[in-house]
Parts: sequence; structure tokens; C-alpha cells
Amino acid sequence: RFEGGNHLEIHLGRKPLAMAEATPSEDQLLVEQVRTWFMRTEMDALFETACAFADQHCDIFEPELGEHKHEYNTLHQQFTQLFEDKLNAFLASVGRRPEEFYVALKQCHAKNDERTKNMADLMFTCLDYEFFCMIMCERKQEKSKASAASAEVPRQLQVTVPEGVGPGMSVQITTPEGSLLQVIVPEGVGPGGSFIASY
Repeated sequence: RFEGGNHLEIHLGRKPLAMAEATPSEDQLLVEQVRTWFMRTEMDALFETACAFADQHCDIFEPELGEHKHEYNTLHQQFTQLFEDKLNAFLASVGRRPEEFYVALKQCHAKNDERTKNMADLMFTCLDYEFFCMIMCERKQEKSKASAASAEVPRQLQVTVPEGVGPGMSVQITTPEGSLLQVIVPEGVGPGGSFIASY
């Protein structure tokens, strides 16, 4: 397991905090601001960011090897940093510092505030290393299935029969991908006519 942790893990008691604590009312207000941002405003954008990151990097994941490569840890750190950058940007937009949020989160979590606990649990899940690897492997499988399905579906192209060519004769066509193919003109289609060719 990646042992670097993330800021949420560090600030919820796994490492000591040495700083002045905000008053309870300020704690609750700040945590509620982040909760609203995370659960209501930013969730879709975070999901899109995660999907884009997975699409870009999932191909290096090889669960069949049964081992975790160093690159997985590096990517997990990059992914975690994406989230923390978004969180820090939001905190800056409301005039607060990351350290203030982590103190407030710790205080509310210690009071067994259910809403805070739910948010923290969801954040932990999103940033958990094993969960990250599982999502990357699943995304790789989805991409492979989509690619295989796309390859199995025949593509079609409308072909116009040139002058001097009739039924049973071959015509050379260029596909949108740039490939050259020979297709046979079907019965009933003469010069100037058109037909659909599959390739």
C-alpha cells in the first residue's frame, strides 16, 4: 500500500497538529462550506477530472501481474494532488487556508458530526490508494471492451460508380481512415449510381 498518505489522513489524527484551533462555530461554518462545495457543486467536475485522468493513464496498470509498480504510486500522488489543488483553490476563494480547514475538520470529526463524517469518508474513499488502483484497472477493461466492440462493427461508405464501370466490376475507394479498398459494384447499379459498401 502507498504509505505517503494524503492531507486528509494526516490531519484527522494520524499525525499530530500543532496550531491554534478555530472556535466551534467557525469550525462548523468552514466544514459546511467545504461539504456544500464537495457534495453539491464540485462532485460532477471531480468525477469528470477523475475519468479524464484514468483515460490518460490507465493503460499502464497490469493487475494480472499481481504486483504494484512504482508508477502506480506516482500516479496516485498526482491524482491526489489534483483533488487537493481544487480544494485549496476553493478555500482560497472563501478567504481560508488549508490548515484552517484541516483543523476544523478534525474538530468536527472528533465530535462525531454525522455530516462531517460522511464527507470525510467519501473523500478518503476517493483518495484511497487501493480504490484508485481498482478504478484504473476497471477503466482499462472498459476501454478494451469498447475498442473491441468498435472493431467488430462494420463501417459503411457510400460509393458512386464512375463512368465505364458496371455491375460485377471492381472499384477502388479510399476510406475516411485513408485506406485503399477494392469493392464490387452490385447488380442494378450503373455509372453515376451509388451503393453502400461495408468494410
